[in-house]
Amino acid sequence: MRWYTGCVEREGMQRYVHLIRAEDDPRDDDRPRGRAAREAGYDRFGNLRAVRKADVDQLAARIVELLEDGRPRTAHRIMVDAFGVSADAVFDDAPDQALWRLVDECRVEHTAYAPILFRIRRACSDEMEQLDLLEVT
Repeated sequence: MRWYTGCVEREGMQRYVHLIRAEDDPRDDDRPRGRAAREAGYDRFGNLRAVRKADVDQLAARIVELLEDGRPRTAHRIMVDAFGVSADAVFDDAPDQALWRLVDECRVEHTAYAPILFRIRRACSDEMEQLDLLEVT
């Protein structure tokens, strides 16, 4: 599997590709709700409305914290595991912006084909040029 970082073309249909779920992604009815969600640690952001309006920097920090375990995840799994919401519910909102900010800042890398996986950037080099898609081995 090849990993990329840097700016990504997100025009037209490309804006939606990261929303495609993997077979093992949680289903909407698998997510904890209410008290179970709070007990699972989703209480920091409360509900969908609060997550959508949360500070992008705080959301980005939570995504980094989640991805530090080294496990690649789809955008959907990131949103469910970190915030208790599905990726399509927060598309273009603060959590989605936080994920793409991390990609643009080269802190998170991703695969190029659906389902798109994200992980903390493993290879770091000050000599790498910032291209539309930088291949990371």
